[in-house]
Amino acid sequence: RAALYDEICALGSQAWMTGTGPELFAELGARAQHVEVRETAGASEVVQVGI
Repeated sequence: RAALYDEICALGSQAWMTGTGPELFAELGARAQHVEVRETAGASEVVQVGI
């Protein structure tokens, strides 16, 4: 994954990646904005999270 993340970051473009747990993206560190989609009262809420 580290090599893939390096290549994506080198592109200098926006990329949206999804996964089942934050540990999958830990290697990105501060190179990425980490968000979580939560269900709150029947509506989706996007929250920025720290890794």
